[in-house]
Amino acid sequence: DKRAPIHATPTNSTAALLDSTIQYQETSTPLPLSLLLPLYIIFRHQNNMNVNNNQKKAPPPAGNMGLANKTVEGDGTSTKYLDKYLTIYDQWPGVNKLADVKEEHVEGEWLKMFWLNFAYWMAITPLKKEIGEGYLDFSSKETYYKSAKRVLSIKFPNNDFSSKQQDSTDWHKVTKAYFDTECKRSRIENEVEKETRKSEPLYKDLSSSLTVERAKYLGLERVDAKSIASSLIQKAKHYDSASRLAEFNLNRAALARGGEHSYARYDEGAFDPFFQAPDFDWSIIKQKERQCMLVFCDLNLYMVCPFFSFAVFFLFGGLRRDTVSDLKKPFIFPHLRSIRSDSVANRMTKTLQNNIEFPDRKPAFTSRSMRKGSMTENRLHRDLSPDEEVARSGHTPGGGGPPKNSNAEGYVASTPGMNAPGGLALAGYTNCHMQPVPFNFDCLGMEAYETVQRLVGALFVNDVPELKKGGKLHAVLNICAARLIGSLVDLVADVGYNHPIVQKIISAAQEAKVVDDRVEAPIGAANLPRHYIVLKDWSKKIKHAFACCFHSPSAYITGGSSHGT
Repeated sequence: DKRAPIHATPTNSTAALLDSTIQYQETSTPLPLSLLLPLYIIFRHQNNMNVNNNQKKAPPPAGNMGLANKTVEGDGTSTKYLDKYLTIYDQWPGVNKLADVKEEHVEGEWLKMFWLNFAYWMAITPLKKEIGEGYLDFSSKETYYKSAKRVLSIKFPNNDFSSKQQDSTDWHKVTKAYFDTECKRSRIENEVEKETRKSEPLYKDLSSSLTVERAKYLGLERVDAKSIASSLIQKAKHYDSASRLAEFNLNRAALARGGEHSYARYDEGAFDPFFQAPDFDWSIIKQKERQCMLVFCDLNLYMVCPFFSFAVFFLFGGLRRDTVSDLKKPFIFPHLRSIRSDSVANRMTKTLQNNIEFPDRKPAFTSRSMRKGSMTENRLHRDLSPDEEVARSGHTPGGGGPPKNSNAEGYVASTPGMNAPGGLALAGYTNCHMQPVPFNFDCLGMEAYETVQRLVGALFVNDVPELKKGGKLHAVLNICAARLIGSLVDLVADVGYNHPIVQKIISAAQEAKVVDDRVEAPIGAANLPRHYIVLKDWSKKIKHAFACCFHSPSAYITGGSSHGT
């Protein structure tokens, strides 16, 4: 039975958008501006349908003019929520969807009353997402609130409700304020949303004796970035699984929100010659701004290192663009560009939870856990100032230091010098004001130069111009290759000789005819391929050379402290 509006707790029931639309025949007669909004969505897809060349299409609805595709999609989703409300509550007898609502239903104050009832229901009800999994958060509810107003305004353009909306009158302002208040109260009181918002911090490595997080002694099974990344490496056997490893480690290194890595592009990046690191032009979704984002080799753990995970991603075709549209080619993860940002965040949550071995602990970790854990670790870091901490996370500066002048802060741009210390802290450096050196092949000498170039070419099929020889990010390719080879001995110890990642590296070495007469075969290695013996020797030398860089005095950035590594 349908219920009276508002006064009962609603249940969740989904009404499909296409079921809520009227059926129509394509015609040459112009359609009125008051055409029901769901038909807009249908029209957007008409161009993709095979139609008879002799049959004319309906003209495009003028109400769509100036609206982005996402806006139209959002209006379609809002229509679903309006339909859902009408299937639950007896607002008007016999009316079960928005398409059934006529002008006579909303005469006078009736449309306002309907809007107030619907807005209150949306504010207090845990609503499942129509796209993706989970429940709508406050930001999403606010978006659909505004979209639903637009839907009703288009459907009833002559109603007093619509004209007041356009004039931004006090009635709509007061209604929105009440809506915001009810949403916030619902977030506090609603148990379902409490559970959805709960995200435990995901720290880097809880096995380290230097870790001071309370997660070490709470008595729960330990879940950290190291264990999740190790699981992802075990599963890395094709493009998607390798991509998830790279997404996880880049997102964590960038202190990013769940979907921000999907906007990262090669053509908007550069290589910083001082920090010897790529600097990506990073989109901060919440502030709708961009900042520099430098990424560094992890000092201690190869499995959480962005360059190692990039190398694995490249091994499985991460740089191939032969099947990618021109629009998506510049993106680091082109396959994510057809996914909404909230769905990318959900993908990250699934990646985390699918790589946690303890079933009872999986719900406690979401994409928010990575940012929460990394920001906590940076707050604990003795070598970071409050401003350097937020320069990495993208928050507004302030907090621990003297009061900030908001006008002055508006003139302070994002700089590598402020962004790098937070990145170095996340990469395991205790001295975050030094000039770092990435993994490289320099320790092998000029004798190995030609062989190394052949090896890099055999490892990665590269269609990205910026990473080709002469490209502005070509150094990144060499760092990734050096990190991969430098981690080979540890990788084999962790996953075994027959793992697909290891076999791809060995096959590339064989193809590149890797030889080095300076390398002697160890005792008991007579049956091993010569190129593999050379790779193992190189792996040890590269790793040792990287570690040695941080045991000697290094250059400091102006204003840094003296905590050495």
